[in-house]
Amino acid sequence: MKRLFLATILFLFPFSAHAGFPEGKNGYDLKKIEESFRLPCDEIGNDDCISRALGVDACTCIFEINKDKEPAEALKIADTVLIALLKGNNLDLKSMLEKDGLIKTNIKKEATYRINFCREETKKSYSKVN
Repeated sequence: MKRLFLATILFLFPFSAHAGFPEGKNGYDLKKIEESFRLPCDEIGNDDCISRALGVDACTCIFEINKDKEPAEALKIADTVLIALLKGNNLDLKSMLEKDGLIKTNIKKEATYRINFCREETKKSYSKVN
């Protein structure tokens, strides 16, 4: 009975939820991202952590384009977020490369999987980029 009452209250009263990175008046709060956004690298390994960070980078770029930023500016913003994520999680982007300089296959696959989480937003951005 208690659960029904709580569920009813939740659905009757409007509320908003915000997901994403902390933003200040000058854009993303990079220091806060660096200090607070922790990936479970100890559990999943550095390669998967880098893949997730690359997914965040790509999706951040797409979201910025959809907020009417020019693609070059969106990429710059996304890359600063990526740098903050890498720094905060003690990740070295060079470790994603094989000895021949190519991106490791497992990182490519996992990053592609992660990037597909923002597939619908990517479709929306097509008209703004072309």
